[in-house]
Amino acid sequence: ANTQIIKLYERPQLAKRGVSADSFVILWCGGYNTWTDVETLYTGLESAMAQNPKIHYVSIGESTYNAPENVYVRFLKMIEKSKYRDRYHMLGWQPWKEVANYYRESDVGLNIDAMHYETIYGTRTRLVEMIAAGLPVITSLGCELSDLLRNEGVGLTFNTGDWRGLSQQILTLSMDRDLCSNMASKALNYAK
Repeated sequence: ANTQIIKLYERPQLAKRGVSADSFVILWCGGYNTWTDVETLYTGLESAMAQNPKIHYVSIGESTYNAPENVYVRFLKMIEKSKYRDRYHMLGWQPWKEVANYYRESDVGLNIDAMHYETIYGTRTRLVEMIAAGLPVITSLGCELSDLLRNEGVGLTFNTGDWRGLSQQILTLSMDRDLCSNMASKALNYAK
């Protein structure tokens, strides 16, 4: 019981959002743009949540463009139909000064891309920010940074479009807190 009280104290931002102290928190930070593969994201999360009831998804971000039907709206519609919808915390854009708290209170950061020119030739600053906060990451392969993070042991990766691979990486970290902690230390050291 003491550990739970300490964890709640260490996760005040998430506790206010209804995330229990013993949850495994997956954080999405940033926009949902045209190359965000929400189908793989949703299916991978659903599979992992079905196998581990402690998994929660926290999102601090929204669509990067206005359109009646965009990937963010599509993702929200999928979540509405989920039997685990109470474990999806779609918080929208949050004030910049609070983002560090979400990094600190989460267990792993997540990035997922569809195969696209931006995926191949661009990079994901959200991954850099997460590891600089000491947060291990799970990311789809595609950009050069994803290979570097995998090779340095600060992130777990999966192939683009592979929801089973995403689910397995989430389960790996959620069921091995020591591995998660070791990757967090490596992430911070690598960022430095």
